[in-house]
Amino acid sequence: METVAYRELLRTWADLCGIEADVILELDANRFNRSFNRLIRRAWEWHRWPALQLLEERRYRAIWMAQAYDIYAERYHEATGLYYRANDTVTAVEEPGASIKWDVLAAAELEAYIEYEQDGETGFTFVTNVWDSNFRTNPRAKVLRWEYDDRGVRLLGQTLPTTVWVNLYRRCPRWFGDTWSSAFTYSAGRMLYFTAFTQDYEGDYWLVLDTTAAAESPITAPTKFARLEIPNFLGEFIIAGARIAHLKGDGQLEKALAEDGNPLWDLLAEERARLLAGGAAPRRARVSNI
Repeated sequence: METVAYRELLRTWADLCGIEADVILELDANRFNRSFNRLIRRAWEWHRWPALQLLEERRYRAIWMAQAYDIYAERYHEATGLYYRANDTVTAVEEPGASIKWDVLAAAELEAYIEYEQDGETGFTFVTNVWDSNFRTNPRAKVLRWEYDDRGVRLLGQTLPTTVWVNLYRRCPRWFGDTWSSAFTYSAGRMLYFTAFTQDYEGDYWLVLDTTAAAESPITAPTKFARLEIPNFLGEFIIAGARIAHLKGDGQLEKALAEDGNPLWDLLAEERARLLAGGAAPRRARVSNI
């Protein structure tokens, strides 16, 4: 999927609104962020975009990482390919398969479900199917029985493999968090805004995947961070919608009304029509590279 940097959208929006793009005030940046999150969620859910559908191998529990866990925590251990439950509080160095504080979960004890939001995995809103293996490489892959519950997808009454393959629709995340600082350490699950002069790191939000040491960044510790990717084909809609919000806030209602409604939503309709016309690749959003 072709993506666009958050800061590129922010700077383009600023230019269109008559705001100095090189010195964007915090107040203006926050206004854009609020509009951005509202607009991308609406565009994300407006159509089942093929680019936002993924086939992934998933486990019934989050993967064990070298960190502390509470008693009864359940994790999948990659080295052994087994699921474990903590029988006591554990420290980061007490690893499943080596520490007596972890018990192997037998198949009968393991409730097989895939959460909507799982540590270290792609969040999703719905799935289209679940297989026992990758159907793209295994023509004998079997479709499994499943249903939704309040946590996500629950696998039903069958002998299940250790991992499954899921065709899912990505959940729209929220682009929000503190600005990264070299002085701090960050725990897994934190969202941070990171910007640098290095190409491809000019300004984006990143999810922390593993506890960091001071000064570790997406550049110096890439395995500990995951970029929140913005689909490029939604960029023009986001910029146009954010500009309309700015015009309304600035009291320029006549201009805002002229661009709101059908002209705005036609941007998404055109994108969908292009896909339905023959599976052509989405066009690049008309935003300037600044």
